[in-house]
Amino acid sequence: MKSLKLALLVLALGSGCASDDSMGSGTTAGSGGTGGTGGTGAVGGPGAVGGAAGTIAQPMGGTTGGSGGAGGVVGGTGGVGGVGGVGGVGGVGGTMDPDSGMTTGPGLLPSSDVTMDGPYATMVDENADSGEGWLFSPTELGANGEKHPILVWGCGSTSMPSAYMFHLSRIASHGFVVYASVSSSVTGALLTRGLDWMFAQNDDANSPMYQKLDLEHVSVGGHSLGSLSTYDIADDPRITNTIHVDGGQFDGMGGQRLMKPAIFICGDDSIAKPNCDSDYMGATVPVFYTQLEGLSGLEGHIQAAREGIDIWVAWMRWTLAGEEERRADFLDPSCTFCTGKYLSMHKNFP
Repeated sequence: MKSLKLALLVLALGSGCASDDSMGSGTTAGSGGTGGTGGTGAVGGPGAVGGAAGTIAQPMGGTTGGSGGAGGVVGGTGGVGGVGGVGGVGGVGGTMDPDSGMTTGPGLLPSSDVTMDGPYATMVDENADSGEGWLFSPTELGANGEKHPILVWGCGSTSMPSAYMFHLSRIASHGFVVYASVSSSVTGALLTRGLDWMFAQNDDANSPMYQKLDLEHVSVGGHSLGSLSTYDIADDPRITNTIHVDGGQFDGMGGQRLMKPAIFICGDDSIAKPNCDSDYMGATVPVFYTQLEGLSGLEGHIQAAREGIDIWVAWMRWTLAGEEERRADFLDPSCTFCTGKYLSMHKNFP
């Protein structure tokens, strides 16, 4: 009878979980144009100005900057030599944030507003991994020389990736590549399969993802049952951090299973909140926990993924994409995600 009650509770919690919808080096400066010849006569005319300065590099590695032109040839008075060009500025590489204790990744195209779609056009492959996954990604991978961090996602019980089209397309528009397991009863083994497949694609010269994924910056997460399944593989050394949307362990031991930093996004009175609370209390790793105000019961449980998408995007841009300025959005006393609808707390960040 006890087993039956637990099974029913799992079903109740998962059911209806469908959503409502290293700093790079700059390149060597090139040679600029040669200065013109000075004018003749008692006082020579000024020489022509040398080549223009080089351009500033784009986010991922320096654009070649031009060197200035050589000085003008002496007529009367010699012509003015050109000013030397600026060499390209190196792209943003992975850095260690001493305050959070987390390694952050290479820069993606910037986006100042996490409440909107990001700067990347996106596509969805509904037959990835021989039909075992849906792949949400930027349409053109590595277009700016960047490598794209990874998210492996587990859907809520009875739900499929189509229920998260809005959420996962938003994540992809910010430069991430997302694998969503095609299962309405996702398990840790299926999430591991997704990780394995993504890593294999990065190493496959015939794959469009070849050498374009950032294997050093990987999140695994899910909603409801997907969150519970994430705990099952939290010790996978490939994982950078985990994302838990309104899904906490029934035994109260979820937090103790975490090996890497995590974020909990739960309704303030949803059916999963007691389990979210106990998992947060038991965690010994850095955890940010937000309760979304006004989300209660089963409906709040369902709505948590959509209502929490902004903080979810910001978390990934901070912890996976190297945007250290977003640290303040989470950890400052008056942080962005500590006011309004966000009832937040955090612990164990250095």
